[in-house]
Amino acid sequence: MKCPRCGRRADRGEPCPGCGFVPEAATGGGERPADDLVPILRTADATLLPVVRSLLRSAGIGHVVQGGEAAGLFPLGPWGGGSLRRYLAATVLVSAHREAEARRLLDEVEAQAGESSSAEAREELASPPRGRLVGIAVRPSSGAPMAERRSERVDERDGLAGDHRSRPGKRQLTVLTREGWQAACAELGRTLVWTARRANLLVEGVDLREAVGFRLRVGEVLLEITGETRPCRHIEVQPGLREALEPEWRGGVTCGVLEGGRLAVGDAVDLSAV
Repeated sequence: MKCPRCGRRADRGEPCPGCGFVPEAATGGGERPADDLVPILRTADATLLPVVRSLLRSAGIGHVVQGGEAAGLFPLGPWGGGSLRRYLAATVLVSAHREAEARRLLDEVEAQAGESSSAEAREELASPPRGRLVGIAVRPSSGAPMAERRSERVDERDGLAGDHRSRPGKRQLTVLTREGWQAACAELGRTLVWTARRANLLVEGVDLREAVGFRLRVGEVLLEITGETRPCRHIEVQPGLREALEPEWRGGVTCGVLEGGRLAVGDAVDLSAV
């Protein structure tokens, strides 16, 4: 069958390989999550996630899992906090009208897990993940090097001021996560400046993987994530960089502008499903 969320082929009752949505619960009582998705759980514990998903399926609650594919590959240990945990963590989202029911199921998991493990293994979300804008860059003309800015104006029609690539459409500007870029650099074994990726915005503390259709509030500006920025041959400023950017959406995302305004380094960044 086709996934009702992204259109890719998916097995009934199993996570879609494209977006993670479960088309129907295993009991046959599942539903499509509405567009008003809300986060109910954020965890980097690779053993907790399957338990939660099984409970949601059994209750017929459609859900989406964003990120978390690499959570089981790294023993967090002393890295239990900070940007690495945020990058490895998975976020579980459900329709707003099923939120209360889903949270009651999570309470059952917490009671079974006990106080000793819950503090480190699980972070229940009272609000969407919040991050920070740490870089702005534009390309004034074709072939020119990227130029960093401390602040810049974004227009709903023309996109990012000063960038020759900005124009009306679904790719008015591009956004890169610091965590994804650092992961690519670690794979290469060297540190590169983020502008080598030729993205417009560098953010930290938010997970943009598989987030097509999500809204990204950056200071005054509201963006809609329209797709993954796939690395092209022009990115090969360092041998192996293109391949290092392929996994986990490390190359960043493309965005359209819903609301214009001024951006400044240090602005808060909020990711939401609506």
